[in-house]
Amino acid sequence: MNKEELLKISAIQREIEIIKIQISSADYRYTADSVRGSENVFPYVERSFSVKGYDYDSYYAKLNRLQSKLKRKLEELMDERDKVLEYIETVPDSIMRQILMLKYINGMTWEQIGMKIGYSARSVRRKHTWFFTKN
Repeated sequence: MNKEELLKISAIQREIEIIKIQISSADYRYTADSVRGSENVFPYVERSFSVKGYDYDSYYAKLNRLQSKLKRKLEELMDERDKVLEYIETVPDSIMRQILMLKYINGMTWEQIGMKIGYSARSVRRKHTWFFTKN
């Protein structure tokens, strides 16, 4: 597994966040239209009627589409996370496993990782770079 494959998780997580924002910002659309019809009693005079309201059908269709997309992305993310976790478990060095887990699964910065495992951000980045140039 290479760095690009590991970074795929971050990209999927960002996509998920974007979809969640789209879902939360989805709003009803107010629409208006006019139709022609007649009275329901004789002499059945034809006239125009104005119809106004919210387009719930469009809203729920969009919401369902976004929720389906979110579900697919979450499933994709879980599959990728499982692959990455399986790969990380095969790494023999405990420190490197921690670095990989914190970087690619938890999405931490180099500084955060360094503080968490007791190294400088620079040392963590070097270990990471060395690991991928070695493998």
